[in-house]
Amino acid sequence: MVTKLADGRGQTTLKAHAVTDEWEALIRKAAQRNGQTVADFVVTVTTSAAQAVLTGKSAVPAAVPARLEDVADALTGAVEKLADELRREHDAAATRQAEALDTLRQEQAAALAKLERQARRGRWR
Repeated sequence: MVTKLADGRGQTTLKAHAVTDEWEALIRKAAQRNGQTVADFVVTVTTSAAQAVLTGKSAVPAAVPARLEDVADALTGAVEKLADELRREHDAAATRQAEALDTLRQEQAAALAKLERQARRGRWR
């Protein structure tokens, strides 16, 4: 698969249906944003991905530069998830407080009724 050139560089050719014009443009743009040549970028990313696969870690390469849109989408999703979690916790806490207040109201009403009965008995004796 790898051919050694006279100057010591390796050369390889990729042939697949997945290699499209869009893929090439994507790789070229990513390499440019990462400050690398296309070949260096492909080697760096595929090496990271291969090591991650072989060690059982995530196969998402760390060398791929993030697009702002992707980061914004990921952050928006994370914020929405946290907001939902906080909303559920807040609702649960509010329900517990309402139940505690209702119990306290019932206890205070019973204590007041008892005091009123005792006060009436004391007046008429």
